[in-house]
Amino acid sequence: FVGNGMRNLIQLSLGGIPENFENILAYFKKYYGENCEKKTKPYEGIIEVLQYLKSHGKKTAIVSNKADYATQVLSKNYFNGLVDLAIGENEQAGVRRKPFPDSVLKAMDFFGAKKENTLYIGDSETDIQTAKNAGLRCISVVWGFRDKEYLIKEGATKIITKPCELINL
Repeated sequence: FVGNGMRNLIQLSLGGIPENFENILAYFKKYYGENCEKKTKPYEGIIEVLQYLKSHGKKTAIVSNKADYATQVLSKNYFNGLVDLAIGENEQAGVRRKPFPDSVLKAMDFFGAKKENTLYIGDSETDIQTAKNAGLRCISVVWGFRDKEYLIKEGATKIITKPCELINL
């Protein structure tokens, strides 16, 4: 159920929307805000790739369906100085969750980036659709939530299996 925002995660986990849904969601948000780093760490090899990209003048951004407050904490604590911008779900500020392209377009605007110079990297069908919605090339990775067969079924056109492969691309 992960990958499509907290509201969707809770709704799917509960099998619907109970009468006290907003209270449950508020409790989850508070709990996650206090515990978002538990059982969380960068994927093996990601730090080295980010260091390489940074040393070669590449700009990087995280666009996540995690709540923006958690995205900010995790980005700072795990990638401090290696990621130039982190954007999470924040519909109150007009940033809809992926697959809407809002977060990607906001990142591109921040950098003054053009579509032909932007590469979207993700691990799910939501990421494939987000890249399409933003008009970007997409590289799908298999070290996240989905395997190669699933990503192909969902429309992936370029798939890599190890973070170090990003350097060659």
